[in-house]
Amino acid sequence: MLERVLVLLMGGDPTRFRRYGGEDELLPRLPQAYTYVGSLQEMGVKVSVRSIGGVIVQDRKGGKPPGWWKPYLGLILAICWSSKYDAVVTWSTGGALFADMAAILTRQSRKIAIISYANYHGTSGKLSNRVRQILYRRMLQGSGRVLFMTHRQMDEAITQFGCEPGRVAYLPVGVDTRFFAPSPAYADAVVREQLRGLDTQKYVVVAGEQLRQERLIAPVLEGLDIGLVRLTQNKYTEQLWREWVQRKSVSFPVLCIAHLNSHEVRYVYQRALCLVNLVDSSWQPAGWTVMTEAMACGLPVIVNRGLTTEEMRTYTTPAGPLPFLEIEHLDPLEARSRLHELVESAEKRRQIGLLAREFVERHFNIEKTAKIAYRILYHMVAEYQGQVAPGV
Repeated sequence: MLERVLVLLMGGDPTRFRRYGGEDELLPRLPQAYTYVGSLQEMGVKVSVRSIGGVIVQDRKGGKPPGWWKPYLGLILAICWSSKYDAVVTWSTGGALFADMAAILTRQSRKIAIISYANYHGTSGKLSNRVRQILYRRMLQGSGRVLFMTHRQMDEAITQFGCEPGRVAYLPVGVDTRFFAPSPAYADAVVREQLRGLDTQKYVVVAGEQLRQERLIAPVLEGLDIGLVRLTQNKYTEQLWREWVQRKSVSFPVLCIAHLNSHEVRYVYQRALCLVNLVDSSWQPAGWTVMTEAMACGLPVIVNRGLTTEEMRTYTTPAGPLPFLEIEHLDPLEARSRLHELVESAEKRRQIGLLAREFVERHFNIEKTAKIAYRILYHMVAEYQGQVAPGV
């Protein structure tokens, strides 16, 4: 019944995606890659990975770049490919557009599962935002399953956007806790020389891209004799910090190198004082991955209250300890106070680190996520093929 699955990337390298799905044992198994490639293959499902490129991209002058039409052609071709598969997994706005087109052209949208990262509330009057909101509503109504990483987003999809309760599903974030672990790997040959000196330094980590507040970092660290390691995949973020250091806009040591590999990211987490997660996750779970990977390495996390912390609280008891230190309103002074607590007490760092590791290993390990994903896809296909009633 569930024998062939197509994973449809909206941009990205299919070969690299498969490698992170478990084909390369030296790489961490990343949530989407392993959940929909490695784990399904282990269960006897044949998985194909294809990419159609980014969708709806404008240049800085507001015009369309050369070849802007190719992703749309790719969407149409992908609909042709999908007819050969029992299920299709995709995500984001491009995935919603794909499901909408599949509903019109082939009437096969009910076998498409879409990962949704955010609910579109239409706070902006821009035409592009209105189009996204229309696509989002149609996605909720027309696809086989819409997968959410937080329960609040699931509830909003039902109560505010009219989605059928049986069409949404909860898929927690997954972390490869075998790869992201507390024990330092000193023999890791793939770590570049610039990072080797971190063993003798006190530093905090800021990681990730989306909705990060770069200018809030400095007030947290000024005058504390603590350095910053900024992990980013964006060369412009690296350039920004280089310019601030050159102009002496910050007084603390900064190491910001774009595109560190996964072994280097783990190396940084294993030796840091803590992760500072100054990110606005009030309306989407931004910062989920870096936060949980750092916690898996036994690293204390200072995080702004939002969807991520709200979801984690559902796994704890009201009187129980939290596996992170929470701040309000992206307040850098509150983050500084929390950091001071960790600096002053090695025992507190150790306790929170142990709690964080145990929490992620118990609730967000990637094997558990993969099994949940398989059950979701299995039941979606059974519904599509008429073997079970919808919502069962």
